[in-house]
Amino acid sequence: MTPPPTEAQIQYLKRRLLRKGAEINARLVELLADPTLDLSDLVGGGAPGERPQERLRRFMALIDDRLRAIREGRYGRCDRCGDGLPFAHLEQVPWSNLCRACAQREAEGAPPPLASE
Repeated sequence: MTPPPTEAQIQYLKRRLLRKGAEINARLVELLADPTLDLSDLVGGGAPGERPQERLRRFMALIDDRLRAIREGRYGRCDRCGDGLPFAHLEQVPWSNLCRACAQREAEGAPPPLASE
């Protein structure tokens, strides 16, 4: 079982989430002012047919959810199985909410693990 990040690490990741949220908010404002703006450098590929502003709003919702998880004391743990998320992974993708095993299960369409797994 992987331990969750320390309090100091969580505070560091919180600052990263806040910075990324501010960056996305600024880009959303730019996009609303200029719909031809290229945002491919900011947020990875979206769902087929998803407009850039929808993708930015979805990404902001992910960040907001992770900030809420910090306030509620559940950040750094998998939302499905409760295992700790490695700090090295969160440092790269601080909006992550699933461990590798649960993310793989979700991608394959498998049900979440049982508590005893």
